[in-house]
Amino acid sequence: MGDRVLIVYASRTGTSAEVAEAVAQVLREQGLAIDVRSVDQVRGDLSAYWAVVLGCSLHRHRLLPEMMGFVRKYREELSTKTMAYFAVGPAMREDTPEHRDQLLRCLEPLRRVKEPISAGLFVGRRAKTPEGDYLDWQAIRSWAEKLATELKPSPKLEPA
Repeated sequence: MGDRVLIVYASRTGTSAEVAEAVAQVLREQGLAIDVRSVDQVRGDLSAYWAVVLGCSLHRHRLLPEMMGFVRKYREELSTKTMAYFAVGPAMREDTPEHRDQLLRCLEPLRRVKEPISAGLFVGRRAKTPEGDYLDWQAIRSWAEKLATELKPSPKLEPA
């Protein structure tokens, strides 16, 4: 198994790509080896990676078809990796338990492949205008910092 972490995203407006890059920056700051790719940039197998972070914008309360195609193609390999997910959708503009549940239900197809060690739920953009930008970069960074802690291998105990 590889020693790198792969962040794979599907995005229509670029929001998920931006979030993926921000998460990657935090993970790199924490000493992890990270590659970031859109779903259509992934070639070959995933043997170079021990963990995969899947990120996707939601459209009409569904994962983008590009992400679902990626998951179908790599289902077997993904089921053997440490996994984390993030979703970007307008429902999180108001962070309520109902909205969190709604977004978590959208991630169910991913969770059927492998239960994640962490799932980040973020508000996105309605349009490419400052008035429609609701991204909470501090929330994204905070989630990525927690994820980095979960992804770092625990130190091996030396025998006494």
